[in-house]
Amino acid sequence: MMIPVKDGKQVETLNNFFRSILERGIVDALLLPQGLFENGTYAHTLVKDPQKITHAQPFLPVLMNNGGTILSELTSGVNSTRIGAVLRACEIRALYELSKFNQVDLNNLFIIGVDCLGTMEPSDFAGLVGQKNFTAEQYISGLIEGKQDHIRTACRVCPYPRPEDADMNLGFIGTDPAKELFVDCSEEIADRLDLKKEAPPGEMVKKVDVIRKEKTELLDKLLSDMKGRFGSVTSLLNQFARCKRCYNCRAECPICFCNECIFLTNIFHHEPNDYIRWAERKGVLRMPYDTLLFHLTRLNHMAFSCVGCGQCSSACPNNLPVFELFQYAGKEVQNIFNYAPGQKTEDEPPILTFREKELEPL
Repeated sequence: MMIPVKDGKQVETLNNFFRSILERGIVDALLLPQGLFENGTYAHTLVKDPQKITHAQPFLPVLMNNGGTILSELTSGVNSTRIGAVLRACEIRALYELSKFNQVDLNNLFIIGVDCLGTMEPSDFAGLVGQKNFTAEQYISGLIEGKQDHIRTACRVCPYPRPEDADMNLGFIGTDPAKELFVDCSEEIADRLDLKKEAPPGEMVKKVDVIRKEKTELLDKLLSDMKGRFGSVTSLLNQFARCKRCYNCRAECPICFCNECIFLTNIFHHEPNDYIRWAERKGVLRMPYDTLLFHLTRLNHMAFSCVGCGQCSSACPNNLPVFELFQYAGKEVQNIFNYAPGQKTEDEPPILTFREKELEPL
């Protein structure tokens, strides 16, 4: 189904579309990315009043937080409210992975997936928005044409330009986003929104497939390059020498959901004399301590469930290759267990299952 964009005003078209989803009772509340204020601030908003949808911009090339984490907060406990959520592929995959750990209740969720060709760091985005004559429509058109200035590494190699397993898809790939947008949903939802149900045009499907193939090849190349960078403890130490153990990556990771991280417990609280003794034994002690152990522990806990959203690297103040490490190690572990994270399936993450015969290849 094609939605015409009147006079090139994409935001106004999206405002009306999302308002109708609330007004016609498809959902009771809507988690929607919107522009805030006039300085380019952008954030998820939880909307109950349709008239408060004034700057709907789900295609903007920035991801402030992974929406899967936000929905974990919104669906915990008893809640009969039907919530709609406008999410990118990485957010949807995080959502499904969290549901396998009972961190998200999918029963009252209506997921609206949106096309995404990449996001940039919030600071880069703020600078872009500050430029004269910037419009989201023009930037998205540039992404479609292959222009990827400032796009994050995680997005450059993401093979999911169009989300899978969503209740509704809202897309621009294969269209002229200044003129029309594509909507894919069930016949029931289409009828309630007065939309005519139709299959996506062949050229649109082909375009998505081409992008997916290109991104997959880039991801394979990245993983191949990572073997040299992360092949030994020495190389890991070199790559993460600038880690100051701020825990930002843990805080932003949607899969790191423990209320109390083991690194914040007494297990990793050392007495002053311990440091002196270790320094005496080694001659020199890198401070802060346990920086590499922190990353290795995180890898051990959740590498198999990494969905590649890249929020870890975005949160790092020293630009460490956290995303690259977790993608490299994660793919290795996922291949061993034949497990693909972020899918809406009954497959349980390896850490939740026990099999008498496993790891034989190792």
